[in-house]
Amino acid sequence: MGRRRTICVPSCVPLFICASVTIKAHSEGVTFSWTEWQPGHPWPSNVVRLTAHVTFSGPGRKPQSEEFYYGRSPGFGRSSLLAGVVRLSESSKLIVIDNQRVRLFPQYELLVRNTPGYPVERWHQCQDRCSSTEGAVFGGLEGGSPTLVGRAFFDGHLSPCKVVAVGCVLPGGQVALIFEFLVESRGVVFEWVDFRGDGGAKGNASDELSGSPSSPDLAEVTVGGTPVGRSRPLPPDGRLLLGAVVRVNASRLYACDVREPLPTPLDTFQVLVKRPAGTELRLH
Repeated sequence: MGRRRTICVPSCVPLFICASVTIKAHSEGVTFSWTEWQPGHPWPSNVVRLTAHVTFSGPGRKPQSEEFYYGRSPGFGRSSLLAGVVRLSESSKLIVIDNQRVRLFPQYELLVRNTPGYPVERWHQCQDRCSSTEGAVFGGLEGGSPTLVGRAFFDGHLSPCKVVAVGCVLPGGQVALIFEFLVESRGVVFEWVDFRGDGGAKGNASDELSGSPSSPDLAEVTVGGTPVGRSRPLPPDGRLLLGAVVRVNASRLYACDVREPLPTPLDTFQVLVKRPAGTELRLH
């Protein structure tokens, strides 16, 4: 029989160090992704659930089954990503064990199971630099070199960013050292679609895709609820700048450009969309 080590902590928070674990992995026809969750919102119907048998200390207390969800949070640092669980019998907060300390986070992302045929995204995580960018979705072009579609946690939010040699550049010009880049997925097609943003007053904005998508399977690629966009070719060298599409009174593209920030956001640009392979991009 193998040795098992267990650490007990107060407040019935589950913390175990085990000699053997089961790792959840992608399987044929099933994929997983992360979706943002806010306090008070309903739980997604496709959230990944874990039913565990919990043993309490003390005489007369019997083991019982409890349900947990998997989650992750940026934590307290600008370049961190902490994994944990949600224990429904305790609260809706994410429980994270960080340096043998129990931390609770009210806002986080939940692990969800995607149904077959749905346009699913896959993201590859990097720290400082990426050893391999095989299968990456190329989005921008600067100085003759392509940039990658990326995302990173910064100041408590998940934000679109562009992946370059030094890391991941965010719309404000900051550089995140822990980030993910978008990779091609089997059965999913990524495309760039022209976008027009109307600069009218609040309440009169008429933002629309250049010919709105008529296919129900077509969806924007978003990061933390923010669509991923890029500029049209810019003079004098045809640069394509990746950025974040911000929708307040109208839609504007804020480019991720630390060296030559744009003086004003762009109101004509492209957005990244995804659709299942085998379907057509129909615009009207």
